[in-house]
Amino acid sequence: MKKIKIYPNVEKKKTIVLINPHPLKDREYIGVPLQLLAISSLIYKNYNIKIFAERTKKGDNKEKIFNEIKNNKNILCVGVTMMTGYQIKNALNIINKIKEINPEIKIVVGGYHPSILPEQTLNHKNIDIVCIGQGTKTFKELVEALDKSISLEIVNGIYFKNKKEEIIKNPQREFEDVNNFPSMPYHLINVEEYLQEMSLPKGKRVITYISSYSCPFSCKFCVEPLLYNRKYFALKPEIVVDDIERLVKNYKIDAIEFADSNFFVNQERVKRICELIIEKKININFGSCNGRVEQLLNFDEETWYLLQKAGCQSILVGAESGSQEKLDLIGKGIKVEQIEELAKVSKKHNITLVYSFMAGFPIPSKLMEKEREKILMEELNQTLDLINKLIEIKDDDFIFLFLYMPFPKNELFNLAVECGFKAPSRLEDWDYSVNEWNTEWTTPKFRKLVLILHDFYFPYASSKYAERHIQKFGFIQKIFHKIAKWRLKNRYFSFPFEYKLFRYYINLRASKQLK
Repeated sequence: MKKIKIYPNVEKKKTIVLINPHPLKDREYIGVPLQLLAISSLIYKNYNIKIFAERTKKGDNKEKIFNEIKNNKNILCVGVTMMTGYQIKNALNIINKIKEINPEIKIVVGGYHPSILPEQTLNHKNIDIVCIGQGTKTFKELVEALDKSISLEIVNGIYFKNKKEEIIKNPQREFEDVNNFPSMPYHLINVEEYLQEMSLPKGKRVITYISSYSCPFSCKFCVEPLLYNRKYFALKPEIVVDDIERLVKNYKIDAIEFADSNFFVNQERVKRICELIIEKKININFGSCNGRVEQLLNFDEETWYLLQKAGCQSILVGAESGSQEKLDLIGKGIKVEQIEELAKVSKKHNITLVYSFMAGFPIPSKLMEKEREKILMEELNQTLDLINKLIEIKDDDFIFLFLYMPFPKNELFNLAVECGFKAPSRLEDWDYSVNEWNTEWTTPKFRKLVLILHDFYFPYASSKYAERHIQKFGFIQKIFHKIAKWRLKNRYFSFPFEYKLFRYYINLRASKQLK
């Protein structure tokens, strides 16, 4: 006789609503809300967890969120994650609407930005509690305290407002080994809404996964040293591969996009993960693995061989700049020549590199505009020199260029303030988007050029990017590829007619999708 599964009546459980606001402006992004799954892993058996991404591949979910708030009278709290940037704007729009619907509902926020600026975050009238740092155990203790109506002062790792609207600062929580926590409860979301079709890593059912947290290095522009004090937390290889095997079995995934801040900290761990994937004959592609130039150059031939055989197709590399002066300024700990050397190594092993560069590092804003633009362009031209060399070595890699944006409280932030940066005094003023933050020392002409390079010339310089778009959108993409390579090589960016054509096409597609 077939056994009938009996599920608990979730309606009798109190509900926790968790929200991942959209992190980007005018761009599609579908990624598993890993931070929300992480904080759910210790509580989902005792509470009814409702996880909402503001946007998935099925569209906008804001109305679903607001309907849940209106119709569910059993909500214990609402948790919202925030990164510095455009996600703050989207988060506050959702939070403000929730408070309009139900002013009594408790709003808990966490993530990078609230962890760094908890007091400023709590000064927002509609935010009640901030979780700081690693949230898995903190959130469990917090919801249990809210459920039992006991004092929040017993919960380490939070700041909160008391009945008098005073900010209470509880002691910080020590970071715990992530191997002590359960695996990510992917079953709490509709995984089909988050699967992506990608060319890198190549797959029709690509899922986001994280195997480690933090980075032990101390780049001066990064917030991770502030949050984790350069401590590194990684899942054991056996757990990682068991998780991958489970994802393949349960959701028929064919590729994994890793979300680690630094996947390559420990060479032996990387080797073992690859060996286990090969031993278990898991047919999977993976990529977006974040790594540092000098670490990857120190990896032996066996590791590179295992990476390729196990299915690694792409590695993210924070190259940052073609100026040695700027690399030293930001504490990157590498030489420009090492970036070129890594390009040659990756070519040998047929693994695509995805380079991230920055431009517009802090210089005194009191200088005249022409003088500032000259300094900024000298720095950018050094980066373009390097990029052209990388394209000559291997023209199917991907290159991204971003304007430097000051993130609060790190070492480079302090220099930015010295150079004239006016740090926002309110949470809502940190809502800048990628390549739209007008730092005091950059000029309109410089910012426009960086945006065009980021949006158009660097992507289309990649033969792999162009090939994919030729297949999907037609012959004009081949013309875009040739023009992009010519402009980069000759350093001529005047009269960018092709970019205007490209923007017209993008805007046309966006308007059709909205209809």
